Amino acid sequence: MRNLHQTRQHFRLRWTAFVIVGLAYVLSFFHRFAPASISGELQKAFQTSGAELGGLAAMYFYVYTVMQIPTGILADTLGPRRVAADRKLTHL
Repeated sequence: MRNLHQTRQHFRLRWTAFVIVGLAYVLSFFHRFAPASISGELQKAFQTSGAELGGLAAMYFYVYTVMQIPTGILADTLGPRRVAADRKLTHL
């Protein structure tokens, strides 16, 4: 049976993991939508058309789609907690 200290430590650890994963999601969100908010400046700076810029922005989604397969396999074999923890450690 857990004592009060272990329970508090476990509770704190859960919230820490939740906050880290939440912050990673927010960062991912901004990476996806940043090109749309500065598209005019990007077109001027790189002298490109809207179609070319859209193709470049779409690459994020293509890579995201391709990575779903290995990430799913890792999550099934190692478990989602370990995959999330390993990802955070390798991308610091």
